[in-house]
Amino acid sequence: MQYTLGFSLSPQVHLTNNGKAYNGTTSPAMNIQPGKMQEYADFLAEVTKHFGFDYLSPVNEPQWKWGDGNKANQEGTQATNDQVADLSKRTAQKLAGSNAQIVVGESGTLEFLYAKNEDMRGDQIRQFFSPSSPYYLGNTPNIAKIISGHSYFTTCPDNNLVSVRQQAASMAAKRTPGCSSGKRNSVSWAIFAASTTDRPATPASITGCTWQSCCTTTSPCWALPAGSGGWP
Repeated sequence: MQYTLGFSLSPQVHLTNNGKAYNGTTSPAMNIQPGKMQEYADFLAEVTKHFGFDYLSPVNEPQWKWGDGNKANQEGTQATNDQVADLSKRTAQKLAGSNAQIVVGESGTLEFLYAKNEDMRGDQIRQFFSPSSPYYLGNTPNIAKIISGHSYFTTCPDNNLVSVRQQAASMAAKRTPGCSSGKRNSVSWAIFAASTTDRPATPASITGCTWQSCCTTTSPCWALPAGSGGWP
């Protein structure tokens, strides 16, 4: 195994506003009680050190609406760019002296890396890595100069697949999983997965991807395609 990366979906439920691991509202803000960000950062750093992760992604897909009222099918929380930056800095400070690094982004789709910032949850490359941004993280120790994003909704048709990645070409883009539902154990699926990971690498200057697969009680072979490769 070349490296390990941990990621977090939500603050611990005793730190959230609603006592749940999903937001459940339309608010773009993180589901966390006022004054509890440092406690959450302490927890993330402790877990990272305990398991010896090489990288930690502290916020996962902050652009989506996670949960509806009292119902949800997955843990998650929205988060604005200022909150992502705040949590990342606090966690990085607690990782001082270790080799672990924070990887920010983990955007819900690649387009949020360079656009869609109407509610302060997009344009993440510039927001986190432009020195003129109030949320600049590029000079923070233990924060990697890497941006991550998911490939949902950007793999079809082919011209969109290329166009989206070309728009991020001048940015340091790092892709992580784009989910696809259903059983995926056929040759045709393998060809599609290869096309969505290998072909976009050149126009987007992608330096590495990840491949994930998982099992469920109803479908033994689900795939989350994201290719393969190494971190710089």
